[in-house]
Amino acid sequence: MRPVTNDEFEVRLPGWAERIDDWWLRVYVAGERVPHTVVPLLAEGQDAVALFLVDSSATAALEMDIVDDAFQPKSSPHLAAFKAALAAGRRAARLERMGELGQARNQWLQSEALHREAGDERRAGHARSIAHDELAGSHAARRMRVPPIITDLTGPIA
Repeated sequence: MRPVTNDEFEVRLPGWAERIDDWWLRVYVAGERVPHTVVPLLAEGQDAVALFLVDSSATAALEMDIVDDAFQPKSSPHLAAFKAALAAGRRAARLERMGELGQARNQWLQSEALHREAGDERRAGHARSIAHDELAGSHAARRMRVPPIITDLTGPIA
């Protein structure tokens, strides 16, 4: 989130313009269940962008989510962390296929932290094991690396 004017703010998702299809940004005052603002994400060049108005004194206490159904209930912090952990795991797998093992390891560690935040110790441990190459047979699997798939080569890293 970045300010555009004193009361207007922008959320920009670089490279996501082609992925948005009726997506909405919801802005909440921290702890509230009813959104303060609901605005559509629009394509601007290659980016997805949402502009919204809010009193600048309230910006420190804002929470946001992006949904494809503006009427669905607000996600819980545990569910949000779980979804973010899955996304980090997908990024990690893609980076591994692209041969970016250092970046992939960082994403696996991010996935571990997010799974732990979601209360899922089993998946957190699995992500940690992958990051530290501790899984049985993982060395053989790494030598038999799966080549990048077409979406790895053409799409943005999500």
